[in-house]
Amino acid sequence: MGTIETVNLPLLGSREGDEALFQYLLQEVETQRVCIAIPPWVMSREVLRRGDRVSFHVCFQGGDRRFTKGVVTAARWSDEIRSWYYETVPVTGEEPGRRPPLTVRISSSGLEIDLDRAEGAEEPVQRILADTVLIKRGMLIHLNHLVPYFSRIGDYPREEFPSLREHFLEDIKGRMEANIRRLEEIRDLVTKRCCRWEDIPSLLDLEELRSLMESEIYPELFRLTFANPEVMDYIAALKRQERYLFDNYNAVVMLYALSL
Repeated sequence: MGTIETVNLPLLGSREGDEALFQYLLQEVETQRVCIAIPPWVMSREVLRRGDRVSFHVCFQGGDRRFTKGVVTAARWSDEIRSWYYETVPVTGEEPGRRPPLTVRISSSGLEIDLDRAEGAEEPVQRILADTVLIKRGMLIHLNHLVPYFSRIGDYPREEFPSLREHFLEDIKGRMEANIRRLEEIRDLVTKRCCRWEDIPSLLDLEELRSLMESEIYPELFRLTFANPEVMDYIAALKRQERYLFDNYNAVVMLYALSL
């Protein structure tokens, strides 16, 4: 079991409904309340409002309660920490259909991560990176299958679809393929470099990793381009897969924080 007293590294969160992605800092974590901050210096920012339902993309456990989401109950600017500060009430329950990459237990001494099965520092990180590559590859396969389908159901002028495919759809696929290649390189680096926990920061660039795991697919562009509910249903399915990437990223951040 590894214990983190504080996590001063940005995690990825998302708002349900529009899938807006943001980075946040954990401030307080309790079974009845989670407080987060969104400072102006993070790359991905979002203004949250009371009533917004957000995903922390971390599976917290306090006693017999497990939760990954919360509802914003208070929002204010804090001059003390120079950030937007949000209080949330946890929503009990996990994301269905998938075991979280890590469970973070809430204790009086901090946040505890169960590492009993890990053989070395690289093992859990390698496992999470390998899973990330598989998720991205699966999304790319689905996107490849959907491109010709879009030409039939997308309500887009047939004579203009080749140009759309080249400049819009192929661009998305190209960026996804490049991100997968780089993720594979990072996975292989961690696999080959057996290391101590304190060596993890020298192997991983969290900012690069975030950019590789963030979305290449922007639903609003598809909505404006195709204006077809069936297309948006398929995009929504891909976006659901993306949530697992954010879970994985935050798991790596937790392990990174543990190594500091």
